[in-house]
Amino acid sequence: MKGFFYLAALVLTIAGCNRDPRYYFEEGNRQASAGRLDEAIENYNRAVILKRVFPEALTSRGMVYEKSGDNQKAVIDYKKAIDVAPSYLPAYNNLAALYLEAGTYQEAHKYLTVAIDLAPGYVYARLNRGILSYHKDDCAAAVTDLSKVIAEDPSMGLAFYYRGLCYRRMRNLSGALGDFNSLLALDKNSSAAWFETGRSKLASGDYAGAAGDLQKAIGLKRGVYGYHYALARALAKLGDYNDALTNADKALELKKDYAPACALKGDVFALMKNKAGAIEQYLKAAELAPENSAFYRALAAPFESRTLQSAHKKSKSRRR
Repeated sequence: MKGFFYLAALVLTIAGCNRDPRYYFEEGNRQASAGRLDEAIENYNRAVILKRVFPEALTSRGMVYEKSGDNQKAVIDYKKAIDVAPSYLPAYNNLAALYLEAGTYQEAHKYLTVAIDLAPGYVYARLNRGILSYHKDDCAAAVTDLSKVIAEDPSMGLAFYYRGLCYRRMRNLSGALGDFNSLLALDKNSSAAWFETGRSKLASGDYAGAAGDLQKAIGLKRGVYGYHYALARALAKLGDYNDALTNADKALELKKDYAPACALKGDVFALMKNKAGAIEQYLKAAELAPENSAFYRALAAPFESRTLQSAHKKSKSRRR
């Protein structure tokens, strides 16, 4: 009975596929763009039944599976596309991007390198390999790939973004600022670009410039704890302690277990000569991040010893 049902369903499916496979492929694309994922999959199914070597349809179906959260089926479709058409580059790139997001870097690197070997000018694979190298802490390799992407297509904002991150990691702050400014030239409303420009200025000692850029990032995208934390750091360097504390508190409001914000508040209280406040915040940071507890407790220790010494002196004075 089960075999008969399968056969009947297959006959009905084939009978329904009475158009050109390109028609079903384009219908699937329209439905995928409209968010009608199940219907899109049905049309891609019809397309690949009618045309076995159809890597575009297989890859598009894989992308829809990704959107629906079924990465396992997406991987299968990308690999099928590669099997039927070994020179179809988007399948390699999409498969590698999935592996990259999953942290399976070796597999991602393998497929990206095959794509680049097939077509050295294929910027999407080279871009993803550059991003992969950044995540692997191989900034030299990342800069090499990303620079080639930028030379080939200067409108690739992600290439400027990740090369800028690499330059900053390599302590090339002028290079980092140059890339983030290039990204802003492409998209002045990129909160990420303003944020990274601000962080780079903070690292270079331009605290006023950093504060201005970080405020722009916050204005463009609210609710990001890292933006407020970075702004708090810049404001503390400028001596604007009250606003620094306000932004550190905002970072903690958005991410309640963010120990660095507590430690920063401790630093600010220390600068304000508020020993009790400094101790409280350093110890709170130690509670929030047990793995770094020794570090945060060490920050509190000098203030605790001074407090004890002061209390001891007062006690001796009263006894006299």
